[in-house]
Amino acid sequence: MNMLSFFSGAMGLDIGLEKAGFEVCLASEVNKDAVKTIKKNIPGLPVIDDIRDFTSNDILSISGFRSGEDIDVIVGGPPCQAFSTAGKRLGFNDERGNVFLHFIDLACQLRPKYLVIENVRGLLSAPLKHLPHIERKKNGSSLSEEEKPGGVLKKILNILNNNGYSVSFNLYNSACFGTPQVRERVILICSREKKNIPYIEPTHSQFKEYGLPGFNIFRDAVKGIDKNDYIEFPEKRKKYYKESTWWEENYNWYIWS
Repeated sequence: MNMLSFFSGAMGLDIGLEKAGFEVCLASEVNKDAVKTIKKNIPGLPVIDDIRDFTSNDILSISGFRSGEDIDVIVGGPPCQAFSTAGKRLGFNDERGNVFLHFIDLACQLRPKYLVIENVRGLLSAPLKHLPHIERKKNGSSLSEEEKPGGVLKKILNILNNNGYSVSFNLYNSACFGTPQVRERVILICSREKKNIPYIEPTHSQFKEYGLPGFNIFRDAVKGIDKNDYIEFPEKRKKYYKESTWWEENYNWYIWS
């Protein structure tokens, strides 16, 4: 099975898909250091930079697809800063948000059998137009349709549905799949054949619920490594962790660090 990778980074997602039997035919990345990593690990793989500079025909040609040949999967984690709750939440008014839309349009033109999109938790609640909380309190008015949570995701789903794709999406925590790190991400799996995509079943649970093993922790992941380089937490953060009863009760940061 073949796949095209966009916003590839160091190709972490692609490594997992390769292990599942997929062959990556093209990568796309603008970060120069990430591109060096890709070329070091996969010599000869075509790598393009800004996808806005390439048409769907360009991409087919560069990745070696013949006219009419099916693409099995397209994967990508578009820039997430425009939707993150840690940012200004400008959504599609942010250049990075516009790249997200361009990616979906490009994928719909290429028409793969499946499209997999990864993004931050904030995608679930991001409005089309963000109104800061201080402004909401000031004017006391109700939110407009554009300002209501979930507008961005609704727009994305509408585009995909209108282009003939069914979509399954969920919020997944990497720790629930054996990774020694709590990292939540929204995953959208889209099917051109409108198949009912099942949710991904976890392999681990925090408190060993449902007969599953507990979360893996960092200490166990590095057990047996005799020598390692590391960076100390800043003193301010150490002070916060030591004073925070929440961390002590729920995770014990000494174990995780």
